[in-house]
Amino acid sequence: MDSLFGNLKVKSGAAFRFAAGCLSRLALTKGSIRSQILIFCLAMSAVAVALGGYSILGIRHAGDLVAKTFDESLMSINYARAAGADFATMRVASSQRLLTTDRGDPRQSRWPD
Repeated sequence: MDSLFGNLKVKSGAAFRFAAGCLSRLALTKGSIRSQILIFCLAMSAVAVALGGYSILGIRHAGDLVAKTFDESLMSINYARAAGADFATMRVASSQRLLTTDRGDPRQSRWPD
C-alpha cells in the first residue's frame, strides 16, 4: 500500500516538475523579468478561473441532485400520505353510514357531495 502512494507521489512530483519546466522555458524565451512575472500571473489566473468554473459546475450538479430528490422521492411520499388520509376519511364515512339507523329517503343524502 505504501508503494502505491509512494509511486503516486513520484508521478505527481514528476508532472509538477515537467509543467514548471515548460513554464520556466516559456518565460525564459520571452526575456525580461516583467514578462516572466506577467506570464506566471496569467497562468495562476487561468488556474483560478478553471477551479472556479469547476466549483460552479459542482454546485450546479448538487442543486440538480437536491431538486431531483425533492421532486421524485419526497413527492411520492407526500402523495402516499395524501392517499392514506383520503382512504381514512372514506373509512370513517363508510363506518358512520353503516352505523346509522335512520333509513330515510335514499335520494336525500346527509353527506355533501
